[in-house]
Amino acid sequence: MSEFLTAADVEPGDIFACTASDPTSLIIRTFSFSARAPWALSDRPSHVAIALRVEGGLADMLPHRAGEIVWVEQTTLCPHACLVSGVPRAGLQLHTINQRVDDYTGRRPIPLRITSKATGLPVTVPEPFPRRVELYKPTEDWRLSAEEQRQLADFIAGRKQQEKTDPDATAYSTGWAVASGRVARLVFADVPPPEDARFCSQLLARMLQLLPRTRLDAIGPSKLNPTALMRRLARPGRYSLAGRLS
Repeated sequence: MSEFLTAADVEPGDIFACTASDPTSLIIRTFSFSARAPWALSDRPSHVAIALRVEGGLADMLPHRAGEIVWVEQTTLCPHACLVSGVPRAGLQLHTINQRVDDYTGRRPIPLRITSKATGLPVTVPEPFPRRVELYKPTEDWRLSAEEQRQLADFIAGRKQQEKTDPDATAYSTGWAVASGRVARLVFADVPPPEDARFCSQLLARMLQLLPRTRLDAIGPSKLNPTALMRRLARPGRYSLAGRLS
């Protein structure tokens, strides 16, 4: 494993496993704990995203970025404008890799719901642990073929196209985010998995289910929080930790 990597080391199909310690991330990490997780998942990622090449339908939407590898995710915590939508949004979005890696570097101030009497400004505290992005690459036998890369790019382009007629089609849903937690899964065990995959790990699971050889088709996307998804990919040797992005 190489300790530090850059955006130049990223290839289509690579997965970004992100760790943060803001309140939302801590909740996700707490409820996704597993003693069976591989050692590389000991930090339990709070967010996952995937790298895709801009081609096929995506190249039609982003002709000036054709051939570029971008960061694809489902989130509500990104302040940047989506490359396709052109505005910040909650839900499915595409960004440059360096921009999102910068967001997950170092510590960020966490705003508290109190105001300083001295300054009149909101009080913030630093995150207790630094943020980080670990890069997981498919093993040699699991690397995406050119046809599979294009298939996933067309899938994302189709979902972004759907937003034009239904703005809420790919919106982030905190209800399903909570339902992905271990305790809530016991409560909502009979709820059918959402077809539109509204949580970060659900989106990736849905994408990988398009590729029959991943053998994730028997698992509902709503059952897979970030750690559970990465555990299923890392343990059978489908993906391995390549290093940390900086």
